[in-house]
Amino acid sequence: MPAYGYIRKSVVHDPSRLLSPAMQEAAIRSLAARHGDEEVVILSDLDVSGKKGRDRRRGWDELLSAVESGEGTAVYAYSLSRFARSVAQLADFFELCDRQRVPIRIERDQIDTSTATGRLVSNVLASLAQFESDVASERVKDAFAAKRAKDPSWHGPGNRRYGEGESEDPAVVLDAFREARSYDGAARLLNERGLPARKPGGIWHGSVVRDLVRRHAPDEVVPGTRRGAPAGRRQFRLALLLQCGVCGTHLTGSLDKRRDEVRYYCHRAIDGRHGRGWVSESILLPTIADETARALPFVRRRQMGAREDEDALAALAAKRERTIDTYTDGLIDKGERDRRLADIAEAESTLSARRWVRIVALPPDVQGDEPGKVNAWLRRVLDRVTVDMATPARRGPQKAPPPLSFAWRDPSMRVEGPIEQLG
Repeated sequence: MPAYGYIRKSVVHDPSRLLSPAMQEAAIRSLAARHGDEEVVILSDLDVSGKKGRDRRRGWDELLSAVESGEGTAVYAYSLSRFARSVAQLADFFELCDRQRVPIRIERDQIDTSTATGRLVSNVLASLAQFESDVASERVKDAFAAKRAKDPSWHGPGNRRYGEGESEDPAVVLDAFREARSYDGAARLLNERGLPARKPGGIWHGSVVRDLVRRHAPDEVVPGTRRGAPAGRRQFRLALLLQCGVCGTHLTGSLDKRRDEVRYYCHRAIDGRHGRGWVSESILLPTIADETARALPFVRRRQMGAREDEDALAALAAKRERTIDTYTDGLIDKGERDRRLADIAEAESTLSARRWVRIVALPPDVQGDEPGKVNAWLRRVLDRVTVDMATPARRGPQKAPPPLSFAWRDPSMRVEGPIEQLG
């Protein structure tokens, strides 16, 4: 079984402070080699904050899953802060690794949790990492407060409203809104006419038009209606998997309550290059299920048996040796020896020995099982599914999905040939 290395890099605006992934990986492999681990699986989360949970960090989620299932022999990282910026997260991670008897070894902080000193130092440094993060956050908030005190019109970095800059005319936006009679329609017209957005290279969105209408023409505001469930508050089968083939952004899942169906939207579809803005989950799942049916079954090794039972078995083994030594020294007769050995054997039969068990992880029913379970499986098999959003959608019920292209996380897991011949 392999060891695991974890790499993380938050968004860094100063290149001179960049802790490159290549530097982290080199340090991890060097540290692992010194401990006899030549096979190291590198997992990474790039441009992701360490304060986010496992549902927002794919590499972190895979690392925790590997430790939970007993697949890893050790965990390596460049520094403690690469794992997380929260003491609670780090404490839970240390407890999980201790429970599974997986040592954590860190290069820069010189931590090895296989020793008592290493566990003590890791807890202290975890508290310091969160303290450092909290202090940095307070400094940023204080700087923003001082800036607002000097300039009440300042709304924060990058939050300038349209119309406050030079050559920005809100009247043009209002005219487009009155022509289209909707926020998204006005944004589409502005994009087609090439009116520069607030940010260089950006596009117009309905939310920007709505904010401007509320400020400059509040009497013309369109009453709001909610048709779907807000994104991020429920699990979707294809979350973080679908990618727009036109602009490369991830498609966002949403539940259309009126039609009781899940849809995936491209938030940049309003720029005019897209033939469609969304696609239904129901027309994607059959094709995705057929593709993932080509995956070889995953084989895991799981540790069975309780640690307490293992300690009790060791104590009984020592008791058996003492019984035999006592009989050899002539202190008890053969009948007493056999009685004692029978009692030890009976006690051992009620305990479970720790052993490695081979488990085959079967795929779920992609179209029928619980969305969270399906999503975890699909994200382990596939890296992304690119959807051709340039193909216009036909009117009426659709059965055929737009063209899809699949990128597997491990291409060697995909089996070629007719699906009916697999298995």
